[in-house]
Amino acid sequence: MKLLKLEVEAGSGMVKGRRRGHFFCAAVGDRRYLRFVPFEGGPIASEIGTCLRLIECSEKTPLVIPLDLKQTAFSAWERARQDIFRSWMHETDPANLQPRVAKFNRELAQFLRNYPPADVAQPRFERALDAIESPCSRRDELALREVYSREMESDEAKSKALVDEVERLGLEPFQASAPLPPISPAEIHLICWMALEQNIDK
Repeated sequence: MKLLKLEVEAGSGMVKGRRRGHFFCAAVGDRRYLRFVPFEGGPIASEIGTCLRLIECSEKTPLVIPLDLKQTAFSAWERARQDIFRSWMHETDPANLQPRVAKFNRELAQFLRNYPPADVAQPRFERALDAIESPCSRRDELALREVYSREMESDEAKSKALVDEVERLGLEPFQASAPLPPISPAEIHLICWMALEQNIDK
């Protein structure tokens, strides 16, 4: 399904799966948002993969829009639009764009601050410190843990080894995105919607 090429406010529907409700594709400027609003209430789905799996179909899929889903499409859209609005406004606050740093990374950063290696230039040390205080993969975390757990001649030597490991792994400091400008709900535009009816035969 080519979401970006559908007619504005195009509506459709089908019978599929076990989740009943409304799917929406909306836009704010160049950004696209997907939402699934369950008919019986409950959490709105916003994860892209989840939403796309819900509406996966073919050209031969029959068009089905039950009357109650058609009648409640507008109220469901209002729920979806408010959820999109909250998501957008969350990103207008710079504090919300900062990374969540794992406890181990914080511990590692504090160790480096307590025992800075004398033979590492300050810009290089600060860059390694910034990289450690950024999100990293499980694989990179395990590599850092292995170095951190080694017995070495001094804590300063261990700090030097950690800086070397950060560079070997190619870890980079986190770069926060620019905050979004505030908007009003009216600036969230519907591209298309789809009614999803349960397939009671499966």
